[in-house]
Order: sequence, then structure tokens, then C-alpha cells
Amino acid sequence: MKDIVYCKTPAEWLRVSENLEDPVHIPLNRIIINYEGSDGKGSIYQDLDQLPIVARLNDISQLGLADRCTKSIQACGTRYGHSIICASKIDRLAQIHDLDRELGVCAGMTHDVATPPRSDSSAVGLSLSDEGWFGYVIDQCPELDALLDKYSVSRGELVDAVRGRGKNPITQLINRPGSLDVDRCSYTAYDSQNLGMVPWGCIEAQPDPFSSIDLYNGEIVFLDPDSVAKCLDSRVNLFERFYKNPCLRAKEAFAGEVARELMDKGIIDHKSIFRMVDVEYDKLVLKHGGILGERLYRLDGFDSYGSVQAGEAELKGHLQQITDRPFVIKRHKVFDPGVETPVVVDGTVMPYREWNPVHAGQLKRRMGKWDRTFVYGYENDKVLERAVDGARREFGFDAATRMEEMMECFDS
Repeated sequence: MKDIVYCKTPAEWLRVSENLEDPVHIPLNRIIINYEGSDGKGSIYQDLDQLPIVARLNDISQLGLADRCTKSIQACGTRYGHSIICASKIDRLAQIHDLDRELGVCAGMTHDVATPPRSDSSAVGLSLSDEGWFGYVIDQCPELDALLDKYSVSRGELVDAVRGRGKNPITQLINRPGSLDVDRCSYTAYDSQNLGMVPWGCIEAQPDPFSSIDLYNGEIVFLDPDSVAKCLDSRVNLFERFYKNPCLRAKEAFAGEVARELMDKGIIDHKSIFRMVDVEYDKLVLKHGGILGERLYRLDGFDSYGSVQAGEAELKGHLQQITDRPFVIKRHKVFDPGVETPVVVDGTVMPYREWNPVHAGQLKRRMGKWDRTFVYGYENDKVLERAVDGARREFGFDAATRMEEMMECFDS
């Protein structure tokens, strides 16, 4: 785990920025992680850093299996890096707008502690919700209760903030369904730059809508609708180009199948998995995952921006190994582009979709296609039809029949 660095001056920040880069960019002279704070409670970061549940995040990859799926990118981000970015960003906003700094920092540093190893690559297959398991994970960490008492943070407020409940401005910063929040903006920028989609330091490419916000009746609103528009575009582009890429989805679906098998065998359970890190989980998959687990981790890499045809080839290459296993029919949650984000226009607060209905509609249409049944990572009927034809040619009637049975479940 990285050591926490306490920055007091811009020069000091520049010296450590390589390790503690904040990709949610604001002008350089304001990018100073003020860990000490005006109230002398800077040690809150250091105390949080000592919690086992927070330390574990340094060994959890932000992008799951991406580093084993691609040749052209370095998916090197960790959940710890993302969490400290969120916490420091919320800290600055809390000090500027006189919000509950301690609650914000605690929520920012702990909001991902219920992330399983390999992040979403295993979470989707195991039907895990990090928000749903957050309470269980913090219950296993008695050190957290002592820390919360020390900084006068209510456990209930922390849970509500992480789960997006209530109207507390800190809750709106950490988890605001339907709207932009620091968490969503941070991982959009952080992942984009780890994937090489946006160069580090490129302020224009990664606008920070939080550089211009205010409070109206306890609600955080955005004073620059144009920066919101750019940020929403960045989020949708990231989902279209990477998160929902058919190639990566295919790999993650196979990973989910292996994870379910490990659970069926009693090798892992929903509780033990939150104590594991990536390396431990990988060893279990290779040891107990059979041929599917071995092929999953040892397949040649491919470009994550590859075509649907490349993803289809992956599916056809594996059909022979999995035709004797039940296929998984699963609805994928629609990605929320954040068009409910409240913006201020001529002194009036309104949802972004009302200020720019055309663009909001475009964003929803671009992401609406993901409201489909995902079967091993494939998002539309045409891809599956081609896969069925390929299965019939290469593997015979049985495999093709199983594929057709999957397709019949699409609209059920």
C-alpha cells in the first residue's frame, strides 16, 4: 500500500503528484491535497489507511480482468487509488462549501470496501452488489468503529452516504443515483487515463463539473451546464469503448462462470470473497476452475477496442468446452448516463435533460442498447445469430440448439 503524503504547498504537491494524481482535473494551482486540513484533523487519512478493509483495496484491480484481456493498454489502476482520489476531492469540496469533512473523507475512502477481487469481472458473475454488502464488510472491521467515534462520524450516516440514501450534500457527492457525483466522475477520468483514452493532465478532455457548484436548499447543483455535458459525453464514451466492449464482456462472462463453479464447490462463499485480493483469487481460479479457468487466464490478449467479430470468435472458440454446462441468462442493468444532474440556467435549477433534451436523448439512446439480455457478453440478436451459425458449422447441432434456446429467453 502506498504511503500517505501530507501536502502543505503547491510545490510539495507537484513533487508527489505522480503517485497521487487527481484525474478529476481543476486548474493546477488548486490541485493540492490538503491532508492536514484547517481543523488539524489531517490524521483521518492516516487512520483510514491503517484499516485492513481499506488496505486491501490496494491489491484489487480497478478494471478487473482488463489487464489479462488486452495487449495495447495498461489497466494498472487500483480501487485504493480511486478511493483516495474520491476522498481528497470530497475533502476539498467540503472545506470550500462548509460541509461535513470527516464524513466525506470516511465515505470516500471506504465506499468500495465491498469490492470483490477482480472487481466487476467477478462481481457480475456472482451477482454481488458492493452497496448491498457494504454493511457486512464494515461489520467485520471493529477498528472502523473506533475511528468513527474519534472523528464524530455516525455509522448510520456513513452507510447512508455510501448507499446513496438521504439528502445530505455529502451523500450527493459520494453516491447520487441518476446524477453526476464525485465517484462517477472520478472513475470516468481515472479509468479513461489508465486505459490511455485520455492523456494525463489533459484538462479539456476531462472537464471537472465540480469546479463550479453551489448549494440550493441543501442540494448540490452545477453552475456550468457545458462542463456537465462534456463530462456526460466522456462517461458514455468510456462505457461504449471499453466497459461494454464485446470482447471484454465475453471474458468477464467466462470469469463469472468460473466464479459460480467455485462457489458451487464450496471453495469460496459470499463472505470469504471479501477477504481475498486479486492474486489469491487468481490462484483459486487456476487451481479449481478446470479447463475453463485455465483458458480464461492464459488466452492470448487482444485489443479491448476490438470488433464484435473478435468477441464472437472468442465465443465460438469456447463453445466446445461449455456446451455441457447450463447457459446463464441474465439481464444487465441499464447504464444511467446521468441526465438527471441538476444544472443552474439563468438562476433556475433544472435537470440536465430539460436544459438540453436533444443531447440527453442522444445519450440515453446510445446507452439504451445495453438494456438487453447478456449471454456471455453479447448484446444483440445479430451477434448471437452469427454465433449460432458458427456453432452449427464448427460444433454441430447440439451447440447451435443451446444457442437458439438462449435466444428464445431474450424477451421473457
